Amino acid sequence: MNTELSQVQLRELLDAARNIQPWMTRIRHRLHQVPEPAFREFETVGFVAAELTELDAALVRRVGDTGIVAELDSRLPGPVVALRADMDALAVEEKTGAAYASRHPGWAHSCGHDGHMACLLGACRVLREIGLPAGKVRLLFQPAEEQGNGAKLMIEQGALEPLPAAIFSLHGWPGLDVGTIASRGGTVMAASDVWAVRLVGRGGHGARPQEANSPILGLPGLIEALADMTGDELVVSPCVVEAGQAPNVIPDAAVVRGTMRTLSPEGRTRALEEMARVVARACGPLGLTHQITLDQHTPPVANDAALHERLVGTARGMGLDFALLSGPSMGSEDFGFYLEKCPGVMFRLGVGKTCPSLHNSAFDFCDEALPAGAAMLAAMALEALRSS
Repeated sequence: MNTELSQVQLRELLDAARNIQPWMTRIRHRLHQVPEPAFREFETVGFVAAELTELDAALVRRVGDTGIVAELDSRLPGPVVALRADMDALAVEEKTGAAYASRHPGWAHSCGHDGHMACLLGACRVLREIGLPAGKVRLLFQPAEEQGNGAKLMIEQGALEPLPAAIFSLHGWPGLDVGTIASRGGTVMAASDVWAVRLVGRGGHGARPQEANSPILGLPGLIEALADMTGDELVVSPCVVEAGQAPNVIPDAAVVRGTMRTLSPEGRTRALEEMARVVARACGPLGLTHQITLDQHTPPVANDAALHERLVGTARGMGLDFALLSGPSMGSEDFGFYLEKCPGVMFRLGVGKTCPSLHNSAFDFCDEALPAGAAMLAAMALEALRSS
């Protein structure tokens, strides 16, 4: 049996998604107005749950307080295929000037999760209207991607049970023409570790520094040495410095926190070993002791090669532009946790070449990109159901 959809079928899917663009736009604008922090997406999840009910998607599981697992069921034997969208927002003061701008001061959908949710709800509507050939499509609305641990909680609380045959997700991407699909097989986004280095010296009076050993004096050399570790397949970024509480007291300790991005388990091991050497070299001559801690690890997003090839054919068959990525992004995404359990693909969806960058206060997901995102998610789900 031919498991791939024909060009006619793919373009019918895209037409179906284009027909509901006004509906998806209204959904995105509504979600855009209520950005919420990780694990506190209460208004968001209430709205999403109501829309899923309207679409006859069965709510099968709540994860924590704000995660949702829903399903479209063909009532015929077959595999499960999963589609995922993230829901949380960023601590950013929005400056888009949009009529539907954030109503929550200090919070904004500056990473486009409002668009991701609208695309997934759009895919759900298209799939409901067209019908599934067999099996089920599982819809994962995940909290706390920005913290890097929402996917892990979803998995721990059964979102992948029974294990899907495949899982798909998208990310809106500035710098690509609107509606362009981009991806690659293998690693597409880096692993991330949140680290902290604590320097310990000897505190004292600000008037008598000769009687103390200030850990603050070790910070400039340490920060520069850590940043100098950055190379083609490694990014080390010191981002937070904590030291002292009073202007006349030399503190006993100082802390530097940041992130490390790597592309493979082997590269991560080498980077951690090098970090230990760098910190020791920076602290030793100053008589400072040190401690390195890792607070959080997010694995790389590694796309399945065969499913990526199917994605390429699907995008081109649909008449969408496709861009093959030359290499991975050093940004991270907790979708990698799902891909450790089952094969899948995360692809980029172009939201405009001149669109402000992700996490920028002026970023706003492009409504014209919604049909392509919804149609691609629906098509990848249908083809996975037909092939499993």
